[in-house]
Amino acid sequence: MAVKFKWVANTTKITKKQLPVNELDRKPGDITARSAVDMANDFTVSPEMEQIKSALADKSYSNSAPQDFSDTPTLMKLKIRLLISALEFQRPIEFTHVKKIVLEWDSRRPATINVVYNPDTKQHYITDGQHTVLAYAIRAYLGLFKDVDPADWLDLEINCQVVVTNDMAFCSEHFQGINGGDKLPLTPFDYWKPKVLGKRQHSPNKQTKDTYEIAFAKQLILEKYKIIPVHQDSPDRFKPGALVHVHNLEKMSVEDVAFMAKNHNTYWSQEPVDPSEMLPLQELRNRCVKAGAETDSKEFKEFMQDLNTIIKHVLGGFAELKHKTQEVYPKYHLAAFGETKTAPKDASLSLLLKMYKKAGGTYRYAPSILINKYSENNTDLFDHLDPAIRKMF
Repeated sequence: MAVKFKWVANTTKITKKQLPVNELDRKPGDITARSAVDMANDFTVSPEMEQIKSALADKSYSNSAPQDFSDTPTLMKLKIRLLISALEFQRPIEFTHVKKIVLEWDSRRPATINVVYNPDTKQHYITDGQHTVLAYAIRAYLGLFKDVDPADWLDLEINCQVVVTNDMAFCSEHFQGINGGDKLPLTPFDYWKPKVLGKRQHSPNKQTKDTYEIAFAKQLILEKYKIIPVHQDSPDRFKPGALVHVHNLEKMSVEDVAFMAKNHNTYWSQEPVDPSEMLPLQELRNRCVKAGAETDSKEFKEFMQDLNTIIKHVLGGFAELKHKTQEVYPKYHLAAFGETKTAPKDASLSLLLKMYKKAGGTYRYAPSILINKYSENNTDLFDHLDPAIRKMF
């Protein structure tokens, strides 16, 4: 039996102009680039340039670190036998990470090793790149470099950039700066973009890494349903079909993405993708399938329409479902157990299914464990919704 609420479809169709700009819709060879000269010229007329000038003119400004160009690191090749890991300033060595580097090796990829040379002790301390050094050493030792004699593995020379100083406290600063302090952090979109373009733009007709193939397959599905992954700071992030929570795509199978994208396009095409449409809905779908549901069946499709109808016409959207759950769960827990607690991950699904049942829903594969959950000591999660909402049921 369908629920008492009826789905009312949007009458206005979303046009391509209303969608976010798709940064990942690129053709092979279409590489966007700007010269360092152009970027530097742009910076010279930016507000940030004026801020630098202002800071330099401020008498309170000081920076005691070495400032001359000659103080920058020197590029050189150093033998493995000369390199020492500065353990006080490094992460612990992880052999599993070394194994991964060795087995997935691509000689074009290893970064230059960062080293501090102490002229007093005459020792070369690795401040970043110890796992890469080990991978070089193990590959040479195993004879995996065809142009290196395994007997000479200790004398293999590795590219290093070397800072000369007897200030060992700098080792800590060096490590922290290289590993985040001096860099802009990568966002989920920054990780997603090269995977998709690695297949679409650079190797469209060749087999690439599995991660590239899977990401591209998911991207094509999203685009089919007018869903566009965007950077978290994109001005388009509030447009219809914008998907900001790209990190969730990594946790979803291709089938999961197809289900989510089709559901969004069917019921929420006017909205950006809410994170609650992603993993929680997949959890519900997977529970139903495990119980024996067929997602192509008419009754499953009616079940999904009923759920989307309740979310839209009772609450207003997925974000409101999450917000309402976070509001009522502490009240429920206080009434049931005498103390407040924040809502668990499955509380939103449980509340949605409780509303579904109250509205007359009878889908046989709706997970009863979630419907009956959060109902203890003579009080139920549903009982703590606003009276106006409860009255609707």
